Amino acid sequence: MSSNPQVELPVGPEEALDHVAQATEVWAGDWQSTADTEGEIGLPVMAGLRRGWVEGRIEAQAVGRERTRLTFFEERSDYRLDRAAVAMLVLALGGALSTVVAPFVRALWPLVPVGIVVALASWFFVIARLRNSGPEEFFKLLEDENRLADEREG
Repeated sequence: MSSNPQVELPVGPEEALDHVAQATEVWAGDWQSTADTEGEIGLPVMAGLRRGWVEGRIEAQAVGRERTRLTFFEERSDYRLDRAAVAMLVLALGGALSTVVAPFVRALWPLVPVGIVVALASWFFVIARLRNSGPEEFFKLLEDENRLADEREG
């Protein structure tokens, strides 16, 4: 577990937690307010080839006048490999191996172009789907939404 992600919003603690509830809906997560200044959150997350769920607690602490610092404390996480992406990488490995072995086995020479195409297509398919999203990105969303709301008002 790394450091606890934080974000400061130019609103009071109750309004900041309302923003958390709205952003959690956008992320298809779970939010349960447990007190005036904290709540429990569950978020779907992605980390490269892994997909999962992170649960924790968000605390809202007043900082100065009409500013709130939100801090996420991770309590539990569960990640699983994306089986489709792993299967595509195995297919890419087969294509790559055919291009490596073919120069030594004359009967495999016709497979070299197919192997190259399969290896590259599979690899690019997996690379295009790699994403990272976790509590840090969730807080970035909160910060961006709040900034856009301020720009619309001002």
